[in-house]
Amino acid sequence: MKLPLNKDINILVVEDNIGDYVLISDYLNEGFENPHIQQAKTYAQTFDIVKKTPKGFDVILLDLSLPDAEGESLITKVMSFCENIPVIILTGNNDLKFALKALNLGVTDYLIKNDISAVALFKSIVFSIERKEIGQQLHKSKKEYQDLYSLSPLPIFIYDVNTLKFLDVNKATEVHYGYTKQEFLEMTLVDIRPKKDIKILTNAIESLKNEHKKYTKRTVRHKKKNGEFMQVQIHGFTIEYQNKLAETIIINDITKQKKYEDEILEVNTKLRNLTAHLQRVREEERITISREIHDELGQQLTGIKLDVSWLKNKLETVYPEANDRTSRLIESINKTINDVRKISTNLRPGVLDDLGLEAAIEWKTTQFEDQTGIKCTLTIHCDIVDYGEEINTAIYRIYQEALTNIARHSNATEVKITLETKDNKLIFEVIDNGRGITEVEKKNTISLGLTGMKERAIMLNGDFFIENLNGSGTKLKVLVPLDN
Repeated sequence: MKLPLNKDINILVVEDNIGDYVLISDYLNEGFENPHIQQAKTYAQTFDIVKKTPKGFDVILLDLSLPDAEGESLITKVMSFCENIPVIILTGNNDLKFALKALNLGVTDYLIKNDISAVALFKSIVFSIERKEIGQQLHKSKKEYQDLYSLSPLPIFIYDVNTLKFLDVNKATEVHYGYTKQEFLEMTLVDIRPKKDIKILTNAIESLKNEHKKYTKRTVRHKKKNGEFMQVQIHGFTIEYQNKLAETIIINDITKQKKYEDEILEVNTKLRNLTAHLQRVREEERITISREIHDELGQQLTGIKLDVSWLKNKLETVYPEANDRTSRLIESINKTINDVRKISTNLRPGVLDDLGLEAAIEWKTTQFEDQTGIKCTLTIHCDIVDYGEEINTAIYRIYQEALTNIARHSNATEVKITLETKDNKLIFEVIDNGRGITEVEKKNTISLGLTGMKERAIMLNGDFFIENLNGSGTKLKVLVPLDN
């Protein structure tokens, strides 16, 4: 029965004995469908045929005793130009030690002529071809991995998880850290970590081993050969390497990035401090101007009103025609007094300083409801009397801006306001039933109102949130810690 292979097979039989060659050919024809068989009787012919056959051979069957070469020397010569072709030894030499030596020289199988059959030879050939193909694929994969590893612009190294010794490093690691590969192989991870971070390293390794992590990502500090420290983001992959539990580490040096981030953070902090200072100065100026308008201008207008009233009474009998004019003058003075009070209140409501945040919120809510006709529901659950001037001012100004936005943009008919203390935090919410804020409006950097509200919350170490309630309104929420 034929044992077909899934492709045409080219076989070179290196055999100078005509009887053995005929027998081997019969076995091959019995085992394969139409095998392409060529014969070489000497080493020289073998070399010449292999070199002149462009498509090459799928397998070479090699006798160990030829007229011009034999034994170990023959194997070495043939393997030197047939490294990609499976070579199977067919010999009468049943010396086990020599067979092992032949296998170590690269042959894929060692068969004794007296023991072979068509089936045995077929199995050996198929196994040898498949083994060679698998070996080539593995070699190709290994080379691709090695190229990826060696040529990567990012530093990559492998270390022993148990001893922390370096097992391998790529060229980028040598360049970046300043050590040679040989120096690395005599070092451990401890040598590239600052002394203050050794405890962090120990904890990370213990976590890696105890939790059997396959992948880790963390940011740590590493030390170069010149003593320079750098911030690195590492990606670790647990593998078995050289029969050891190891981790492959890919390094991304983020020192410059962290420096830029720190610089940006510092600038932002300075800008926020400057903004906070300007807002404090503005609030102080508002308080001063509000009081001066209320006290000085208000008193002067009241005095003028009294004088005009006295004059009106005197002129009623002496000059009745002036009565209407003096009445209109008193009305004008009253209107001016009310305008002065309104301007003073808008600059800084006295209730905020005199009675506190809760009273100011109540007053502002009533005023907004009267002015706009929008129904307001205010709920207050607070167990603190005084939050301090900064919190009072910030929350009141946020509320003032929120109500302005509702009146201008929301088309709302109802507003719910909540002020409460919980878990040592002041929580302030404003919810309307209008059209809802859009994502474009939320991200609008030109909108100073939202930015101002958010900055006021941040300056109190608080959080500011604003969201669209699925088209049924807008929710604004401020959380301020009370242990600042």
